[in-house]
Amino acid sequence: MKSLGNTSRFRIEPFDDRAAIELAEMTRRAYASGDLQAGTDATRARLKFDRQILAIARVQRENHVYTDDGNMRAFAEEAGFEVTGLQDIPLPVSTRQTALRTSGVAKKTHF
Repeated sequence: MKSLGNTSRFRIEPFDDRAAIELAEMTRRAYASGDLQAGTDATRARLKFDRQILAIARVQRENHVYTDDGNMRAFAEEAGFEVTGLQDIPLPVSTRQTALRTSGVAKKTHF
């Protein structure tokens, strides 16, 4: 956690009073919709934990979630977040594979 907290790309934020109020509102809306589990098979503990993360994000004015977790994706979309899977994050140009040089390379004949 210390290494995540020491970067400008991640912030570790508390589950505070504002987040608790947001979680209560998210849970109320889920109950009102009749689908507390947002179409998933998540346990109540899992529901609470994932929605706590989303409540913290909401009160921090975040609107985008990065996750490969199907349940978290469903909860985030239900709550109105934009969701991106980790495999959908474009690679930085510096880490991409460069084109292979084909000129001047002898072709191998298959028999």
